[in-house]
Amino acid sequence: MEPQDELAMLLDSLAVGRHVCAGYGPAANVPIADRVFALAEQAHNDWPVEHGTGPISAPEVAAVLDRVNRWEAIEMMAGMAAVDLVRSARFQDRDGAHRAAVRVAEILGEEADWVTNREGFWASGGQWSPVTRHGIDVVVAGANDEFFSVLLAFGDD
Repeated sequence: MEPQDELAMLLDSLAVGRHVCAGYGPAANVPIADRVFALAEQAHNDWPVEHGTGPISAPEVAAVLDRVNRWEAIEMMAGMAAVDLVRSARFQDRDGAHRAAVRVAEILGEEADWVTNREGFWASGGQWSPVTRHGIDVVVAGANDEFFSVLLAFGDD
């Protein structure tokens, strides 16, 4: 299987209906903040909110993204795919989600850059800066010279 096809399959497996969406494809020298913003806009168009506020441009998204290491990114992806961000309901098996997240990180490689809007390590709680107009959201995105991946969990509290 080609790496891009496998990346698509894995990220689709981590996406969960209207709670977690995924974006992936060729990197094409497009900044990751642009990819995150495009996915946030897609989420807003697919599941609009009445009174939401949040970034309205890719530069605003870029301003809230911080680097994380690949192991933090793996834990975030697995957690986002396994448990509802707002209501803590279980979506899917955490071990399966973790295996998929590990493979995503392997495809992107050790030199990939990873970012999130969440402050502090995933397991320790923390704050976040919005990337969508939904009440709560967390994003983790990675890119290398060939591919990008974005996983975005969101909901309204």
